[in-house]
Amino acid sequence: MTKLFETTWSTSEPDRFGRALLVAFGIEVVLIFMLASQSPPPAPVAPQVVKLQMLPPAPVEHAKPPPPQPPPPTPQPAVPMTPPVPVPPPPPPKPDHPVMHTKPHPLPPPPQVITAPLPPATVTEAPPPSPEAQQTALSRYTGMLRAIVLSHLEVPDDISSAGITSTCTLRFTVAPDGSILSVGIADPSGLASVNQAALSALRGSRFPGFLTNMPNHPIEFILPVRVSGDSG
Repeated sequence: MTKLFETTWSTSEPDRFGRALLVAFGIEVVLIFMLASQSPPPAPVAPQVVKLQMLPPAPVEHAKPPPPQPPPPTPQPAVPMTPPVPVPPPPPPKPDHPVMHTKPHPLPPPPQVITAPLPPATVTEAPPPSPEAQQTALSRYTGMLRAIVLSHLEVPDDISSAGITSTCTLRFTVAPDGSILSVGIADPSGLASVNQAALSALRGSRFPGFLTNMPNHPIEFILPVRVSGDSG
């Protein structure tokens, strides 16, 4: 049995050696192929040469001096002027007939007019209007004010929808030119919207000047304003 083992080992040893040689040869071929397949190194770039040329400096132009000014003119001596010789006037013609010189007679003085001062004009003042005329004019004017205020009255929505009727009494002062001097409420209504509507109508009104026979001073008026929501 010992001989059989030795014969087997001696016959397999050359095969292992041959396989090792083949593997080494294959590795060498692969390395040579890899080295041959690599790209060649880049060619060296030649350095760029820049040529410098030295130019001569530009000539400098020198400023020319200004031309010399001419000398001032020499003043000439003043020549004396000879005054002209006056020519004598021609002699007056001799009249054929002698001229008689007479002295003019003085004019008589104008007559004196004496104006007497006029007497001052008498200013007659118009008699004051009677109480009946004043009351009539005041009543007419009050009616005009009432119509103007009611034309500017706008019934509030709550009063109109509820059909309520209420009265607010206004107190206001008017100047002779018709301008309103003061505004107030003499007797208010129980509803605030009624009072506000009456005051708005008064403030939005424009009154005319006083009528004839009315006093020439501010007058206070008391005017009741009835605000009704009844559409019928």
